[in-house]
Amino acid sequence: MDKILVKLRNLLKDPLKYNTDTFTYRGISKVFSPTENNVSSSTITVKINGTTTTSFTYSAVTNEVTITATLVSNDVVRISYQAYFKYSDLELTAYIESAFTYLSVFCYKDFEKDGLNIEPVPTKAEENLMSLVALMVVKGNTISSYRTPELTISFNDKDSLEDKIRKLIDGFQVNTGVFDYLKISEYNIDFVDGVID
Repeated sequence: MDKILVKLRNLLKDPLKYNTDTFTYRGISKVFSPTENNVSSSTITVKINGTTTTSFTYSAVTNEVTITATLVSNDVVRISYQAYFKYSDLELTAYIESAFTYLSVFCYKDFEKDGLNIEPVPTKAEENLMSLVALMVVKGNTISSYRTPELTISFNDKDSLEDKIRKLIDGFQVNTGVFDYLKISEYNIDFVDGVID
């Protein structure tokens, strides 16, 4: 799942930014909210009075860090992390899972999220397809065309999102799955000569 998440973030141009928040414990709550949304949980570090601790949990749902270590009044809690500009991991995971549904509905293959893994394990080309379908779900009708060495598809402006996704999946099934051209009209993003990595 992580590989597809990275590919989708790259297609969406959603980079990480670094931030640090400092709080003073007042003896009431050991729950602290980072000032940025869309925190990448794997990047969080916590220091209490300058000493790094691993005694904390993070909830992506509430965007809260809970300190499980002992705190005394006036302790300084410093939370450093990286956050995405546009989308949380939870949001993009939901879009990727939507892509699984489209792949199933349009008779490609049934994929399912099993914890952090995908079953059956997708090929690299299938990961690219999942990323592109998820991108279409996120961006709606802003994708106007795609081209591979064997196939070129231009979408009609009147095509619904589902029609575009169906055409993409149908095209992928007759193709090798290597996309050498993708144009996203809203951002004018072009990928030329190669697999999207």
